Amino acid sequence: MKVKLSDIAGKMGISVAAVSMAINRKAGVSEETRAQVMKVAEELGYVFKKTFVEETVKRNSQSKKFIKLLRISKHGLVVMETAFFSAVIDGIEQQCKKTGSELLISNIIFDPAMPNQIADEYHDEVDGLIVLCTELDDEDVVGLIELNCPKVILDRRFDANVDTVLMNNQKASRQAVSFFYSKGHREIGYLKSSKRIYNFDSRFRSYQVSIESKGLKVNEKFIVHLEPTIEGSYRDMLRYLEDKSLSELPTAFLADNDNIALGAMNAMKERGIRIPEDVSLIGIDDMPFCNLVSPRLSTVRIYKEEIGRQAVKMLVEQSANETDCSRKVEVDTLLVDRESVMDLNKN
Repeated sequence: MKVKLSDIAGKMGISVAAVSMAINRKAGVSEETRAQVMKVAEELGYVFKKTFVEETVKRNSQSKKFIKLLRISKHGLVVMETAFFSAVIDGIEQQCKKTGSELLISNIIFDPAMPNQIADEYHDEVDGLIVLCTELDDEDVVGLIELNCPKVILDRRFDANVDTVLMNNQKASRQAVSFFYSKGHREIGYLKSSKRIYNFDSRFRSYQVSIESKGLKVNEKFIVHLEPTIEGSYRDMLRYLEDKSLSELPTAFLADNDNIALGAMNAMKERGIRIPEDVSLIGIDDMPFCNLVSPRLSTVRIYKEEIGRQAVKMLVEQSANETDCSRKVEVDTLLVDRESVMDLNKN
């Protein structure tokens, strides 16, 4: 069985981060600890990919770097094989080519019983990590945060001192609410994911603040909890619409994302609710299907490729410079008006 960094750490009673720093000749551990780590590693049969001298020669003789993308799913209801994440990866690949870097991709199903699962993905052939943390919580990334290597987190904000790239969720909801308001809508509901992640929480909080900033009130009966998949949101929306106590609907709904919006749209159409004549609808993400459904879905565009490109740029800059200052980059958003919002001012 292949010996991992966590095996060495467990044997010595130290952190995986310390073992990584010792083996990869990084600052942060004493020479005595480094020597002990190397000794235990050899005793356990750890396979060193290359000696320090060989590594130095290699890095001086070629510009090729290896960037590893860790795509981590926890419950699998958000991080899926979708056009959203494919576009992010496309952006990463595009920027890797520009910088002469090779992209490695590892898909991980997160297991809380394996605390070193993420940290074990870093080894001496990898120059840095880009980690998709969409479904993860603070306690899930402790090992990653402690790992002393160039790293950038995608799609989730943590308080830790770590470089991060994500979309401007607050602006996305604010743009949608403002657009509804400009079209005469005063009763604006929310299609809310039943699975909570940072992005959805940020969008919902911004929705609440934006509603109140317009002098309106959030009506709790129009906050609908739906599974964040097209099939799940369709099923859950049908259940909501079948509620006998529901006597009316808002004139508009903002959805956590386009998948939820499409599933809810299909359910409403099946129940004879016209979009946008009876209910207007805006999603978030600008997935390709938004232009293919009927009516075409208005949404807030997330510049997905740019998220990937920014991650690589930050990782390359981080590798070249010694700094303790982390950066949190939010990629901008754009309201895209199509056919799913009725202008009530014209009625």
